[in-house]
Amino acid sequence: MSVNLASLDDWDIVVDAAAIPSEVYAAQEFCDHFERASNVSLPIVTSTERPDRHIFIGESPPMR
Repeated sequence: MSVNLASLDDWDIVVDAAAIPSEVYAAQEFCDHFERASNVSLPIVTSTERPDRHIFIGESPPMR
């Protein structure tokens, strides 16, 4: 079974607004590597407006 990374183009990367620098860096690195692998650039956001299609880096209120 494989995942078509391009089909995740409506997902986003969530990092808390009060994230520590290493979490922010991890989100940026994940974004860069994901784009290299899929040619899809996922936005990095600090809040969620829908219940699904998120990749969380670090601890965030929606994860609690």
